[in-house]
Amino acid sequence: MQNPRHPMPFQPFQRPLALLIAAAAFGLWLSAALPLSAQNQPPASGEPSAQELLAPQRWQEGAYGLSLRPPLGAQMAQLAADEALVRFTWQDRASIELLIRHSKTEVDLETVQKEALNQFAFAYPSAVVLEDVTLALANRPAVKLYYRVPDPKRGDWVLGQGLILIDPVTLAVLQFRTSADHFEQDRPYFEAVLQSVELADPQELDRQRHMRIAQGELWRKDLTPQKLRQALGEPQWFRVLKDGRDVGFIRMRQQSEKVLAEPGISIEVQSRVQATPEEVIDSLGEYFASDDGKTELWSIRTTRRPARSQPLDQSQEPQELTWVETGVRSGATITVHRQSPTDIKDLSWQMPTQGYLSQVELLLLPALLPHDQATEMAFYAYYADEGRLTLRTFRVQPLGNGSYQVHDRPAPDRMEEISVYDAQGRLIQRQTVNGLLIVPAQPEQIQQIWRARG
Repeated sequence: MQNPRHPMPFQPFQRPLALLIAAAAFGLWLSAALPLSAQNQPPASGEPSAQELLAPQRWQEGAYGLSLRPPLGAQMAQLAADEALVRFTWQDRASIELLIRHSKTEVDLETVQKEALNQFAFAYPSAVVLEDVTLALANRPAVKLYYRVPDPKRGDWVLGQGLILIDPVTLAVLQFRTSADHFEQDRPYFEAVLQSVELADPQELDRQRHMRIAQGELWRKDLTPQKLRQALGEPQWFRVLKDGRDVGFIRMRQQSEKVLAEPGISIEVQSRVQATPEEVIDSLGEYFASDDGKTELWSIRTTRRPARSQPLDQSQEPQELTWVETGVRSGATITVHRQSPTDIKDLSWQMPTQGYLSQVELLLLPALLPHDQATEMAFYAYYADEGRLTLRTFRVQPLGNGSYQVHDRPAPDRMEEISVYDAQGRLIQRQTVNGLLIVPAQPEQIQQIWRARG
């Protein structure tokens, strides 16, 4: 479920480099703890080592094989706007985030450097450039920049940028932000993170992807309609919690039925989430896949509306915004129609010849994955949140007593969602990338909770 973004014009990159800091500077944090070491301590006098500053575990994204070591004791977080691939915060004041930007035309490091400086000067005319140097990071040309921004209301702050030219059209942006008063104390962490960045060999990445796809295709050959039906059950209800507080619920219904005279499986997913105290987001998704694998249909309708029946300002009418999507696959052709409050898009793809999952299979898959040993599989599937066809990766880790954990990465350049299932493939809990916890519940329990909330 997503409110489609309205991308800003770019030249040469999709969003102005300097303006990427806006979300991190003033956004709403939705945090989830990262199991790193104990809390940060200020670096000792002298030059602290990477072992003193960074966690031993490496974080890695899947598209370019970029990995890094986060600051010791940091929290991993993501903005509600979902702009960064990953964001680390520590000491309740400093943050480092990673973004990947793409250019429509080839650029060199000098162009990147000038563009970043010009855009930041335009966005913050009173900012002072503290440092501007070129260097090599992960064996790629890079630029390191520091700016000090005067802010009479919130206090002066410092932004650091490490701009790594992965290839002539792809830029990795590592951004660091802290208060000016703590800059010298927090800067060594950012410097150490920059030096920890590594990029995997592209040929090795391709080899790993092909291996995961082959592993998934081999398992999927036995995924018959009869086995899919084994995952069907009674209607399921789930609570949606944020920081221990109920913010919504989900109802999921699955059944065998005929659509357009074709026997198959249909799934309905209905949800309501209170995004803020002032607004709720209602969504209804309906999905169907035929038994012969030749046809699939889906529709998703999402509406954002005021949480109260009447607006606080009685002079204004409550405003509802609706996003509608319909998708059809007939044979090997996938077509999607997406309508938002501001535009309409019609998209089309050819179905990949290997490793493709329908939306119905995608919803049922985690409950059917083999979990007697650790395994990793990849499939191509439509990613409704962003309206694109992506390579989706599933990592399965047995937990004992038959239960297992599924790490679901919806696209190589997106974060994993972590779910835990019992031995029968029933969801125990799911942790989303924006900090929501989804747990099963009885409908009576959900009714009681929301009746008490009024």
